[in-house]
Parts: sequence; C-alpha cells; structure tokens
Amino acid sequence: MNVVFGNYLKALEAGERAKPLGQRRYVPSIEELAEVVSLHPVTLRNIANGNIKKLDLGTAGKLITTMRQLGFDTSETDVIHYEPPALVTPDNS
Repeated sequence: MNVVFGNYLKALEAGERAKPLGQRRYVPSIEELAEVVSLHPVTLRNIANGNIKKLDLGTAGKLITTMRQLGFDTSETDVIHYEPPALVTPDNS
C-alpha cells in the first residue's frame, strides 16, 4: 500500500489552476487541512509526502470527509493505492 494523498492534492491544484479564474475552487493548504483534521502540519506533510509506514484509517477517513465537505469527490484511492508486489518466478536453470 502506498499513500498517494500528496499526489492527489497536487493534481487538484493543477486542475483548478487550469480552469478559468471564475470557475476555480480553493484547494486548502496542508496547514489548513491539518488544523481541520486535528493533526500537526508536519505529520500531515509526512502523510502527503508518503514518508510514513502506517496510516491510521481514522485519519484517512477524516481527510476524505474534509475534502468532500470542501466539494471535492475524494475517495479512498485518492489517499492510498494498492500496488501488488512483483511476482517472483522460480529459476528454471
């Protein structure tokens, strides 16, 4: 499992910047999100950058809920991504 929330935020920001000025939605900063979900900004920055080994499901849920309340169609796959490990095949030598 990989945390991809930072990539999601970057994609949202880029998508909103590409829209005409009057149609853009505000994408909150890490600091603003951290305050809403009751995390230290450094902790949320570590989550966004994928610098963590474990992500609490409650925290992931708070991030999804907060982004949805802000009008973004955020789902679980915007926070975490499953990539299966490479299959190891026996050496046939």
